[in-house]
Amino acid sequence: MKILYVSADYAPNASGADISAHSLLSGLGARGFNIIALIDERLRQRTDSHYRDETGVSFRYTADADLELTLDGLRTTLRPDVVMTQGLWLDRMLDWSASREVPLIWFVRSMEHNDCVHAIDAARPTWLVANSPAVADYISRVWNRDSVTLLPLIEPAEFLAPERTPDGTVTLINPVAQKGGALFSQLATSCPERAFRAVRGWRQDGLAKPVYVEMPANVTVDGPFTDMRQVYAGSRLLLVPSVWEEAFGRVVVEAMINGIPVLVSDRGALPWLVGDAGTVVSADSPEAWQKALEAYDDPAVYEAASRKGIERARMFHPERLIDEFASRLRLAEERGWPAH
Repeated sequence: MKILYVSADYAPNASGADISAHSLLSGLGARGFNIIALIDERLRQRTDSHYRDETGVSFRYTADADLELTLDGLRTTLRPDVVMTQGLWLDRMLDWSASREVPLIWFVRSMEHNDCVHAIDAARPTWLVANSPAVADYISRVWNRDSVTLLPLIEPAEFLAPERTPDGTVTLINPVAQKGGALFSQLATSCPERAFRAVRGWRQDGLAKPVYVEMPANVTVDGPFTDMRQVYAGSRLLLVPSVWEEAFGRVVVEAMINGIPVLVSDRGALPWLVGDAGTVVSADSPEAWQKALEAYDDPAVYEAASRKGIERARMFHPERLIDEFASRLRLAEERGWPAH
């Protein structure tokens, strides 16, 4: 099967969605699928240098203004069986695939797409792929559509620290407003005796630049890191105080792989994601966050959550998830892709 993946952005040093997309594409390539990725030409140097020695995914590039023209050319020369997309070119991909009657798979990684309802009704993408049960429920309630669920792909070896030497640090990944940066800053101010760490997220050289929340003196702000194992090696707790509806939250799984208890807000997929391996706290209550944080000063509470996290992380093993998705793709090809 020949698959054309189209997105303005791409891993590495991009979002978790882009990292998961590359893991899926390379995994499908290793399973015999013919994978071509069409991305923004401004990323040519980054992807060429990072993936030069990898196999499984071949790259094509286009200027933003030439997207549809490039797609028409690739449709003629490559004749893809299906097109996959996510990200900044979504609206244009919906229009293009519908007008050419090309099967389209859209990876839905956000619950912030209310303005897309009419476009979705018109374009009728062939598959909607949710990245969590929360997103699948959103698709069903808001769009009245069925979906396939594919959890984000997280390779344990890429995040498991060789040796854990936690120094008491309470860590936040990506200290921007929507990820709870303001609450984290307030919590650190209320707990001057504790050491906090705010690790800048990806996208430093992406097409959109992050705006980080200012932190007090007891917060070490560093990163981003291409190897997150050094972060997890020293972290005692991970906080994910997101104030928006998180579609997934891959840092939760990365921490659980390392046996790090996680405190998450009550938004989106986070409560389901952490299960009984951490604590769910109201996103609107700094006092509740301080109380939840103090609970992990009890060694018994900490060790119990650590063990449960390691066990829960096993449900996200990428090889099994890719195998299941590859089987779905092959079955769809055999039966014929449904019309828009």
